[in-house]
Amino acid sequence: MICSTLMSSWCMAVLGSLLRWSWASDWAVALVVVIYCFSYQVGPNSLPFVLTSETFGPQARGVASQVVVTSMFLSNFLLLILFGPVEDQIGLDGTFFLFSIIGFVTAIFTYFTMKETKGIPLDEIQKMYEKGFLYREK
Repeated sequence: MICSTLMSSWCMAVLGSLLRWSWASDWAVALVVVIYCFSYQVGPNSLPFVLTSETFGPQARGVASQVVVTSMFLSNFLLLILFGPVEDQIGLDGTFFLFSIIGFVTAIFTYFTMKETKGIPLDEIQKMYEKGFLYREK
């Protein structure tokens, strides 16, 4: 998740710099967009669903999945609503730079709050989260 978020953020920064300074061929914009789409699809777009199934028990999984889906739809809606006004204020390149910064902050936040769940039983995962999001075993 962290690597794909960093890659998505890097693509946004490169796209912003391409739009501002035109330092590469026209096909470079398309290539950066394709890399962004790939990195977003393998991480921030799909991993919340995997984490929901790994961190919640069967009785809460349905509600948790709905919360994840709803929050993703609301986030996408908010992004679509705000894109135009933000672009009007800071320009298209500035908008991509802003999204890049938000992505880097998200990667840092994810590093400190996301727990590794591979190979850990469900009851131990729930105990990890009961100790708090920032708690780390030493």
